[in-house]
Amino acid sequence: MRKLSLCYKLILYPIAIWGLIWEFWGVGALMFFTVQSNLLVLIALFLSIVSPEPSRAKAVFRGITLVAILITGVVFNFVWDSYAYGFFINITHLVIPAGFLLDWILFDGHGFLKWRDLPILLTYPLVYGGLSMLLGVTIYGFFDLSAGVGTVLMQLVLLTFLMIILGVSIVGFDKILAKRKEK
Repeated sequence: MRKLSLCYKLILYPIAIWGLIWEFWGVGALMFFTVQSNLLVLIALFLSIVSPEPSRAKAVFRGITLVAILITGVVFNFVWDSYAYGFFINITHLVIPAGFLLDWILFDGHGFLKWRDLPILLTYPLVYGGLSMLLGVTIYGFFDLSAGVGTVLMQLVLLTFLMIILGVSIVGFDKILAKRKEK
């Protein structure tokens, strides 16, 4: 299974790099949550390739990364009109989120995440959203205060709810997958 995991990661890693290269063709691309979450995936994959032994710290970092990349995928595919964009944008918004989720399900060591880790898993997207609001960065429509504070707050509540569902699902499935591997 370890060889299969390594092969899978060695396929997913260059695809993630290729997708990010296409995403970086703009000024200030690093401000985008998509780019940041895909960079987290690259770091998580790299760490898994060079040090494949599972640990609690790796599980928490991969959990943070999984929440972030799944938010990228869900928001792009269900909130935005994803069909209006070209092929290459689907790498960072569809292929990598699905690929990293599959990597997590199939190859991660499970049973390391605890329910108390849930706030840690949600920290990155919450800090990103808070800083975007504080700094007045409006690269995403749901942070655009010109739409009205009430509208933005409602959208942020929905995004926070999505993050909580994803975090709870990741910790819950981690526990289920750990029990299935024990059998």
